[in-house]
Amino acid sequence: MADQSRLRFRGQPTVPPKPAQRRNAAVPSPPTKPGHQCNTPRARASSSEMEYTNLGVWDYYEQRWTAYDSFPGVRYYLRVTWGLKSAPYALLLIRDAFTLTPYLFTLYAFCFTFESVLPAIVLKYNMQILDAIRIALETRAGNSQNILRIAFLRALCHFAQRLCTFGKLYAAQEVELRVQSQFSQYIVEAYARLDLPTFNNESVQSQIECAGEQGSPSVWSYATSIFNVFGGFLGLTSQFAVLVNVLSEDKILAWMALFSFVEPVLSWWSRPANLDYTLVWKASVNNKDYIKMEGFKQSVQNRVHRTDIVAGGLSDYIRQGYQTSSMGAGIYAQSIWDARRFLTTRKGMNAGALLTPLIKDVPQLLMALRAIESPHTSPLSLAQLDLVQTTVTQFAGLLVSFFHMLEMLAKNLRMIKNLYDLMEIPNEVRDAGKEGEPLVATGSLEGAPGIEFQNVCFKYPRTTNYVIRNMSFCIKPGQLCVFVGENGSAKSTTLKLIARLYDAENQITIDGRDIRSIPLESLRKHIVLLSQDFSIFPLQVRDNIAIGSPRLADDESSIQEAIRLGGVADFVDSLPQGLDSYLIRPVHDWSSGLGNEKVINQNIDVSGGQRQRIALARAFMRVNDPDARLWLFDEPSASLDPVAESALFERLRDMRGSRTIIFSSHRFGGLTPFADLILYFKDARITEAGTHTDLMQLEGGYARFYKEQAQSFPYGSM
Repeated sequence: MADQSRLRFRGQPTVPPKPAQRRNAAVPSPPTKPGHQCNTPRARASSSEMEYTNLGVWDYYEQRWTAYDSFPGVRYYLRVTWGLKSAPYALLLIRDAFTLTPYLFTLYAFCFTFESVLPAIVLKYNMQILDAIRIALETRAGNSQNILRIAFLRALCHFAQRLCTFGKLYAAQEVELRVQSQFSQYIVEAYARLDLPTFNNESVQSQIECAGEQGSPSVWSYATSIFNVFGGFLGLTSQFAVLVNVLSEDKILAWMALFSFVEPVLSWWSRPANLDYTLVWKASVNNKDYIKMEGFKQSVQNRVHRTDIVAGGLSDYIRQGYQTSSMGAGIYAQSIWDARRFLTTRKGMNAGALLTPLIKDVPQLLMALRAIESPHTSPLSLAQLDLVQTTVTQFAGLLVSFFHMLEMLAKNLRMIKNLYDLMEIPNEVRDAGKEGEPLVATGSLEGAPGIEFQNVCFKYPRTTNYVIRNMSFCIKPGQLCVFVGENGSAKSTTLKLIARLYDAENQITIDGRDIRSIPLESLRKHIVLLSQDFSIFPLQVRDNIAIGSPRLADDESSIQEAIRLGGVADFVDSLPQGLDSYLIRPVHDWSSGLGNEKVINQNIDVSGGQRQRIALARAFMRVNDPDARLWLFDEPSASLDPVAESALFERLRDMRGSRTIIFSSHRFGGLTPFADLILYFKDARITEAGTHTDLMQLEGGYARFYKEQAQSFPYGSM
């Protein structure tokens, strides 16, 4: 199943405020966060008219598909038909669920189907009991055995209904666990395959966010909406058939049923449209006070700012700033979701909602007229009234519920489609795949690759300014090359291009081959990259280090060697659970009513230097890997103390020759005198190239930069 599946699902919070103005407006720019409804039909939106509403601090635009949008039911029809276009994906989900657990799924489907038609059978027996009573009153002779038989069958139906409910719940829990487990694995697979520019793409991020994390509906809930519509349809048709058969014999009862049916349906018809299902909408805020107010609120809520707030004594300033901006924004300063909820409530106060309760008393009036005409049957008439009105009201409620379920199904079908589509998001960095020839693995620590840039130009995706223009250089196999320059001079970007995290214009070659012709799997196997924006994974310290070489992740000796080379042994020994400790826990303990009692499992605060040592140990997991022939270090010593930095430089010097090493830093005194090649970056260009001695004699930018650091941070080697 996983091989054929794709993936993505999304959900949108809803709800919101005070409409002050409404008018038709030109189509605004495509929706952006936070008012971006995922997977909206952009092509149709571009040719549609948008209706504008002022919601307090928000300018709210909602798509009008046709000129008849304001008529009851039109938007409902459009939403449902739009969602039902994804119906094939529902069959795909049902098939996948059945494949995972066929017996339990069959039990669930059987119980659901049988439970849906049982109410109609019970209704039929209720009518038969009333009919038997009517015959007994008219003939003065009753058939007690017949009544007892009907009562027993009705009770049996109730028992079967409860049995089906239990069977359905049991099967649903088991099926849901299996389906959710499978699709969780599927989502991880879909996320893991995305490259850097694709993952950072805002539209992809929106798609990923909507694919659901904590608090999102489970995949199985989307499948149950399919069964709900199917069961609702069965229940409606079966009960409708019974009602038609009964009411066709009595015109008064038929009119009573009609009016009992009209009130709940009309009430639903006059309700405001659920903004959860609005296909295309946009909300923007330009109120400076509201924006500032939210800035103050997020500042005190985010733990990132807590140190600055406490150390700077900013609590009064933030409190007063929030109060001032809140007063400026006014009482309608609320989130877009609250604003939309208020708008829904306002739309619900209409004439239809006001008049529908008047219809509720019509059935009682008709029954009173019938009792006056036929006093001898009035007790039976009251019983018929109660049964018919209750049954028809239930039927009308079932119909209204069916409309809701159909609307929810339409939305969930789009979510199911998005879920499967997630696996089909194309990566922006194209892989040569099987068509490309892999880099040759030497099987030894020899044969380091050479790197060459030929008039390379690069700008980050979805930007217009070039970060690199016409860059050319050549690093010979086995050289230790140091990139030197001020911050922002494109050193890190150049390393990312060598690792092909992004694609550049013109040509980059490794071992004389265009980097785009090398399969990505082969390329990454030969490269070790320690980025300056390295991360600590929410895994155990052992896994954070071992992940540097998945092939050796279970080799304890390799992990211990990496710990030694990374200089992280003392830190690991100080942790409460050693290598099994979590610095960032993916799952937190929860408690209630314990006051300020200490929670045992918490994140562990570590310094920047300790984090960087773990990242170094992760890189050194591949120190004995014969395939790891190209090592890229981006500011690896930025958070290290001088002793640790000196030890790192010594290890890198020892690795030269057997590997090509590129080291990027603006603190370089302990390494550049030993480098085979130094490239000095300035304003995203390489302005100087050579050895340390050559560049010092040149007395250019590198020499000045080196001397300035030598005055502040003297090294014995200088």
